[in-house]
Amino acid sequence: MNVYTTEMSGARSKNDFAVRLLNWRTRRGWTRQESAAKLNVSPRTLQEWEQGRRVPSEMARRGVFAKMQEIEHNTPQGSVP
Repeated sequence: MNVYTTEMSGARSKNDFAVRLLNWRTRRGWTRQESAAKLNVSPRTLQEWEQGRRVPSEMARRGVFAKMQEIEHNTPQGSVP
């Protein structure tokens, strides 16, 4: 299990999802707009997720986590493609 999977697998509550998503983005130094584009969501949706105002269904969260893992795998550490 890689760091990403370990980090993301525990996102059970609304707050866990928000914190993990925000940490994922800020560790990379990406703006909300950059991250939203990479995740194929609007910046507003990403903002609401990060602030815990909205949370996608479990199935949708799995899709978000899969996309995050794909990005993690394809992005050199510290770079902004």
